[in-house]
Amino acid sequence: MFRPLILAFLLFGSPASWAQTTWFVPDDFATIQSAIDGSSSGDTVVVRDGNWPGIISFNGKRITLKSENGPAVTSIDGGGAGTVVTFANNETHGSVLEGFTVLNGAASKGGGAYFSAASPVVVDCVFRDNSATYGGGVFAESVAEPMFLACSFVNNNSDLGGGGVRCDYWSEPEFVDCLISDNLASNGDGGGVYCVGSSPTFLGTEISNNLAGGFGGGVSAVDYAFPILTNCLVVRNASAGSGGGLACSYGANLSVKRTTVAENTAGNSGGGLWAYFSDFAMKDCILWGNTAGPGLDGIDWPGALNMTVSYSCIQESQGQPWAGTGCIDADPLFVGGHYLRQVATGHLSDSPCVDAGVPTGPPSGTTRVDGGADIGQPDMGYHYPAGLSGPVLTVTNAVAGQSATIQVESCTPGGLVIAAYSLRGGGPINTPWGTGLLTPPYTSLPSITASGSGVAAWTVSVPSTASGAQAWLQALDFGAGFLSNGVALTVQ
Repeated sequence: MFRPLILAFLLFGSPASWAQTTWFVPDDFATIQSAIDGSSSGDTVVVRDGNWPGIISFNGKRITLKSENGPAVTSIDGGGAGTVVTFANNETHGSVLEGFTVLNGAASKGGGAYFSAASPVVVDCVFRDNSATYGGGVFAESVAEPMFLACSFVNNNSDLGGGGVRCDYWSEPEFVDCLISDNLASNGDGGGVYCVGSSPTFLGTEISNNLAGGFGGGVSAVDYAFPILTNCLVVRNASAGSGGGLACSYGANLSVKRTTVAENTAGNSGGGLWAYFSDFAMKDCILWGNTAGPGLDGIDWPGALNMTVSYSCIQESQGQPWAGTGCIDADPLFVGGHYLRQVATGHLSDSPCVDAGVPTGPPSGTTRVDGGADIGQPDMGYHYPAGLSGPVLTVTNAVAGQSATIQVESCTPGGLVIAAYSLRGGGPINTPWGTGLLTPPYTSLPSITASGSGVAAWTVSVPSTASGAQAWLQALDFGAGFLSNGVALTVQ
């Protein structure tokens, strides 16, 4: 089940300066666009509570545009006049949009947001009630690589594909801890997501309750698209055609890992997955409880080229040519959503998916209703965040004019790790992971991947003028969803 996230970090920013200008709307600028135009690289624009009119464009600015108090009380309203937010001028990860509801956009491509040849970071935003011919919520194309962290795409509508999200040719967007739900592709494919000639990745994301008039209620991938889903929930989606949960066709290559695909419905065939002249690979997955009209409820593969399924629980898989090592065809015994029944949590029996995943896979998260960590051989399927202790942050050599080392230990091996600092104070602020120990505004360090031993480290140049300055730091292990301890220091 999706956890609404309130991030305490501005991700992928630059630590180049300890003093940057913060502007406020409407205090310093009357409109959001005038604040963008009047800001300089590295600045932060903070928008007060309210429903603010769009249409806006970042115009290549390397700035952070954020709400003061989050998307529940701050919105950018397109008023049906076009795309609400545009990134189409080589924006990088230094361009950040955080904490807004983006609504009432109406356009040909991307009602809520449009990305072309741009790679910004979008944090804790809600894209809702937008419409477009292609990509009701957002549209990405032309080597765009936006990163969406803890964002929601709900109740958006497209006519011809991608009710919530459309990933068009040569784009590579990333979705981490997101919710894509209740979107509609009325006359096309991909009620939640439509991928054509693109390579999107989805991590820890729920894709649910979406509807497609064509194929792929949850996700549709066509024309050599290469989507990757890792630790996702694809549930309760529907399509009028084939592929209630997932559909891939015409040279697409779909990779699904540690994901649960359940309770989806197809009007034709492949309630869980439909693959037509394409490749698909599944590992550590559960595909169960899906239904279809006259065709196969689980997986249908007319003309599929390369099929690899291992260590997965798949309905109707017994005797199928793609059912490889470790595959089972047995009721996963879901409880409390899509947790797994376990004796350790007071149930009379274990789910057959418990301790049945890839033997060498590193366990992370939980399938237990009590939040206990998955230990030993991993379980199959989606893992909820476990109640584990957080990573450990240390700072050494914080001396003016020298290089300080910021290190985070006990992280998820190979997982994304983010660290940030504030010059305003040590919080506290409330987050779903626990207490955030940074007072806004914050500045982030570039995110990095933890080593195989779970360590992430940065080397930061401390300005020679910073002696005596105070700073507060904290990190987030995005692989597990846990905050570190906070560190308060005075630059020597």
